[in-house]
Amino acid sequence: MINHKAGEKGRSMVETMGYMAVVMTVIVSIGKIVTNVFNEHKFSQASVQLGDLATAISKAGAVEKDYSDVNFSKFIPSTFRVSGNKIFHVFGGEVTVAKAGNDNTKFSIAFKGLRRKQCIELAMKDWRRNQNVDLYSVCINGSCLYWPVYGYDGGTPKGTLPVTRAMVTGITEQDKGLCSLDINNIVTWTFN
Repeated sequence: MINHKAGEKGRSMVETMGYMAVVMTVIVSIGKIVTNVFNEHKFSQASVQLGDLATAISKAGAVEKDYSDVNFSKFIPSTFRVSGNKIFHVFGGEVTVAKAGNDNTKFSIAFKGLRRKQCIELAMKDWRRNQNVDLYSVCINGSCLYWPVYGYDGGTPKGTLPVTRAMVTGITEQDKGLCSLDINNIVTWTFN
């Protein structure tokens, strides 16, 4: 005969483990949601940083004959982290701002040190409705895309703007797309 005490209360080991499994699942799910929201906020913030920087430089260049005399460092928005002569975007990589090669009528902004997902999202920023700056080209890890109206500066362009998801992610296992690196991707935007 099994001896039971009257009024015995409590949970069995199996019930306790079941409750713990449910609690752990809820905690992990909440953690994933918070991480996704935080990442989306950072993508949004990076897009705003890029737009604000391009707009500030474009406005400064509007009062000059070209960008040769524009001191780009004077127009860095406060949302960027600046350390010495270096500028850093929200993801922690370096930002460079310069004249576009030998062309004094254009300037470029490069976001360096991007992870693959960051590269994909930033490269796909839609510039078609932007009223502040005139995008000339986007170069992703050295492969450039141009608006059909501008043509290209030489060589064979990788494609035309706007950037599509298939261009940056690839369409097969072998084709990793333009954002092919896991880390250290570079996206460079050139503006008129």
